[in-house]
Amino acid sequence: MAELKPGAPVVLGRRVVGETKEILLEEGTPVAILAFEDDLQGELREDTRFVVRSVNRWLPGNVGIRLESKGAGGKQLQDGAMVDLEMGPMPGFPTGFPVLLALVVVVIAAAGALFVFLRSILVFIIGAAGIFALIAYFASSHG
Repeated sequence: MAELKPGAPVVLGRRVVGETKEILLEEGTPVAILAFEDDLQGELREDTRFVVRSVNRWLPGNVGIRLESKGAGGKQLQDGAMVDLEMGPMPGFPTGFPVLLALVVVVIAAAGALFVFLRSILVFIIGAAGIFALIAYFASSHG
């Protein structure tokens, strides 16, 4: 549970419904203090699972608590209720991802620099061709 930090979101479905206020150690066991939106009152039941995991699969490491309801069973959770936090899957970056990302950035930057360089050369070549065409035109009409 070391990945969970104060301020981490609490998510139900696609909606952020609260946040992690504090993380304490009570007799060696980590305890998270959570704060929920007022309109969540009555939605949480005893069978709701509190799963510590990445809350967004597109942003690995974006750790929070996902609420997973098994249905409408069980009694309603009351303020101050103690629940078990479960550890869910923590997808990390694929192996070598930072290196791959750096390589993509370098390739894009090099392509951009090459484009700017080639564009300036192309402008120079077209300008020189225009000048030579004018010289040839005037030379042939006065010669």
